[in-house]
Amino acid sequence: MINLHAEIIANPDKRDALQIALQNLLEPTRQEEGCCQYELYQDTQAPDRFLMQEVWCSQASLDAHQKSPHLEAFRQLITRNNLVKQSTLSYLRFIG
Repeated sequence: MINLHAEIIANPDKRDALQIALQNLLEPTRQEEGCCQYELYQDTQAPDRFLMQEVWCSQASLDAHQKSPHLEAFRQLITRNNLVKQSTLSYLRFIG
């Protein structure tokens, strides 16, 4: 199992557009083979901050996700529209 935590912070005045773009990733990603969990959260105290909790069954399934058309379209959209101020991807190890 591969556990990931992605933190994405919207640029000023881009929160709504980023939220829609992130929400549009949910269903196609959840339908991918090897996707065990793909959940989106918004920080209630810092609403420009979004968190994505991901669990993948294997490295191969994560690699396939990274090459998926919907993720590539998302990358192009956020770049073209300057939606993201900062993003961090953390690989997590379950310990209890």
